Amino acid sequence: CTLASFIESIRSFSEHVSLLDYGDSEAQHQRLCFVKSNWMEKMLMSQFGFHYHHLHHKFPTVPVLNLSNFHVWCDQNIPDYRNSFYSRSSYTGTLLKCLLKRNLETL
Repeated sequence: CTLASFIESIRSFSEHVSLLDYGDSEAQHQRLCFVKSNWMEKMLMSQFGFHYHHLHHKFPTVPVLNLSNFHVWCDQNIPDYRNSFYSRSSYTGTLLKCLLKRNLETL
């Protein structure tokens, strides 16, 4: 379906684009991004908790359906866990930020 492909493209782009908005950090280079998406984005773009994208890159053997529970476990058991990734507010917000930044740079 064309709409599903478009939505998947926004999700993938937002999780992997480097805006250097978090400096030149290891988390930025490894794409350890957590997306604080709203309920609509979770329903359309991250149905299986894939907004825990940082865990997918750091622990690729954890099944996608377990990422939410694993995030809680990591938060409780790994020291300094919250500093091992960066957060973005939303998928669409990241896309818009990138588009606006690009448009402003070309003026």
